Order: sequence, then C-alpha cells, then structure tokens
Amino acid sequence: MIDAEGFQNCPIELSVGVEGGQSSTKIVCLDPNVEVEVEGRQHHRAVGLQRPSVRSDGWLEIEMGEFNSGLEDEEVQMNVKETNNWKRRLFLEGIEVRPK
Repeated sequence: MIDAEGFQNCPIELSVGVEGGQSSTKIVCLDPNVEVEVEGRQHHRAVGLQRPSVRSDGWLEIEMGEFNSGLEDEEVQMNVKETNNWKRRLFLEGIEVRPK
C-alpha cells in the first residue's frame, strides 16, 4: 500500500475456495501499521485481527485461507470484501498459491 487510505482499523473479509465447493473465510485488517489505541480509546473493530507481514522483498503478505481440490480442472475463487468505507491506493502485485 502506497499512501493507501481507508484501511485504518477497518475489517476486511477474505475468502478462498473451489467453485461450487466450500470456501474458507476470515476477517483481517490490511493495514500493518494500525495503532489500536487513540486518545485512550481502543478501536474495537480491528483489535486482535490478523495483519499482513512484511516480506523480505518489502511487499506485504497475508494468508487468505485454505482450499482442497482433487481435480486439475477446477476454478479457485478468491475474494476481498469491504463495503463500509471507500478505499484507494491498494496495489495487488500477485497471488501465490502454496501447498501445505
């Protein structure tokens, strides 16, 4: 995020799954630098939520979830949802799928 706006203390829903099957959903905060206390008050919406970590190349990384697939020809669907506030300056360089 370069001069990103609208992500502070704001929960975001991430989901990943195989089309037509179950999906894994989690609530996270995409701002890695959020302060959870301002003027003695906590921002309860983002307290305790998973946040992105900084990779060795300087980009941010966060786990979206898990999915199971036994077929080669299935479509994986990934979603990032937030509907309460406007956002800007979020750049997505890529998605890496890693086996467990």
